Formats: sequence, C-alpha cells, structure tokens
Amino acid sequence: MKKKKIPFFNLLIFAILVITIVLAVVFFKHNTISDNSNSNTSIEKTKNTTDTSTEKAKDITNASTENTDNNAAINNSQGNNSATKKEDNTTKDDSAEKYEQAFNLFFANDYEKSIAIADEILSQNPNYYMAYNIKGIALCYKGNFQEGIKNIDKSLELKADFPYGRFNKALALELFGYYEDALKAYDKALQVDKSNPWIYYGIASIYGRYGDVENTIKYMSDAIKLDHKVKEEAKTESDFDNVRSSNKFNELINS
Repeated sequence: MKKKKIPFFNLLIFAILVITIVLAVVFFKHNTISDNSNSNTSIEKTKNTTDTSTEKAKDITNASTENTDNNAAINNSQGNNSATKKEDNTTKDDSAEKYEQAFNLFFANDYEKSIAIADEILSQNPNYYMAYNIKGIALCYKGNFQEGIKNIDKSLELKADFPYGRFNKALALELFGYYEDALKAYDKALQVDKSNPWIYYGIASIYGRYGDVENTIKYMSDAIKLDHKVKEEAKTESDFDNVRSSNKFNELINS
C-alpha cells in the first residue's frame, strides 16, 4: 500500500507552526535570562542600599557614641571642676572657721592660741590675709611689736584696703607709743571704713594722751554717734586722764 502524499499547503502550515514554537521558546528563554539579570541587578542594588544604610547607621552610632563619650568627658571634667571648687570652698570654709576661732581667742586675751591657729591657717593657705592680721595684733599684745607689725603689713600687702588690717596697724603703733604714725594710720583706716566707731575712739585716745581737749571731744563725739557703748569704755580708759578735768569731756561721756 502506497503512502499517501501530504499536500504542500499542509507542509507550509506545519513549518510555520514549528518556527513559531521555536521562536516562542527562544523568546521565553531570553526573557527569563533578562528577568534573572534584572533580578540580580535589583538584588545587587538592594544589597548596596542596605550596605550603605548600614554604614550610615554605623557612622551615626559611632558619632552618637563619640558625642556620648565627649559629653561624658565634659561631664566628668565639670564634675572634677565642681569637686575642685568644692575642695577649694572647703579649704576656705575651714580657714574661715579657724580664723573665727583665732579672732575669738584674741579677744579672750589668749594670744598664744590665737597665734597658733593663725599659723595653722597660713600653713594651708599662705595668702589668707586675715590670718596675718590677727596673728600680727596678737603678737603686738604679747609685746612683740616688730613681728606683729610685720604680719599686719603682710596682711595689707595682700589686701591693701582691708579695714581691720588698717585699724590694727594704727592700734599697734598707738600701743607702742608711735602716736604720730598711729594718727596717720587711723586716717588711712578712715579712708576705707568710716563706720567703725573704734577708729574715731583711737584718734580721740591719742589726743587724750596729748591733753588736747578739743580734738579729743571732736573724735569722741564721732565715735559716740556710731556706738554709745564707747562712752562706757572712755569712763575708765587711762588714755583720757589728761582731759578728765574738762567739764565738756565729762559731760560728753556721762550724758
């Protein structure tokens, strides 16, 4: 039995169909490769973006850490400064407390202890001018004028306008009979403090020694205006013995 021949038209149709299928397969593979390539590119971009974000995050974290460390360092520095200031204040407060003790001991006539505490202050704080002053006047009351006046002068060298220092210098000079120098020193004391009645009283007492009634009354009157208590002191003060015969003086201190 002979084979049946396939018409030419049918062969053409079959060939077109095969070519279409082949082209379709090729196109599909190409698209798949392209998609894979795009996908890989997308993945790479995503990876790069993620890496960049991570690096930025690290930079921000590091910067934040550095700022934290800097802030901590600043805080520690401030803390150390505060501690230093606190220590300084403690030292100053301790000196102030000791100075008050020395001051009170001087007025209790315990000159030895007053001087000893002043020395303690100066061993810790060599520029504590008030300690030199209280030590100086205590030494003078102990009879050591040279060392006493030297310490008072040191106090004034550190603080020239220290009122109590100027007063004590005048007082020390008066105690040891340097009356003219004492008057000048009292005048200098008045330049920085006109509210201290004992400056006027000191001047009055020197004029009292001189027997100068007019000036004694003048400065005693100024002292009384500031503090009436000075009258009680003047009633028994030997410095005024040379003016006690004056009725005006007696009226002033007894009124």
